[in-house]
Amino acid sequence: MISKSTAIKFQYVILLQITADFWLLNNFPLRLLLFLFQALMDFQYLDSTGRDQGINVRKKSQTLMSLVNDKEKIKEARQKAVENRDKYVTWLSVIVYACARKLDC
Repeated sequence: MISKSTAIKFQYVILLQITADFWLLNNFPLRLLLFLFQALMDFQYLDSTGRDQGINVRKKSQTLMSLVNDKEKIKEARQKAVENRDKYVTWLSVIVYACARKLDC
């Protein structure tokens, strides 16, 4: 049986991977991320039913490692992130403004 703390640690690993993906697309130093992605390529986690949930982390880490090792792909991914950044900032400002008006959020 999987303990609750193990499941929470798994959630932290997923959050770390999402954060590292964001850092990668926003010009964080690649050498630091390379170490993190290499460590996550060996990640193991079995859920309470015995299914290997760590496979998702390993696949995402392999994808990010291939992105880090290809300068042209990373340049394209970063350019796409810059283009998409304005979309989400606009929506966030609308939500914050709406919450401030209602004072219920």
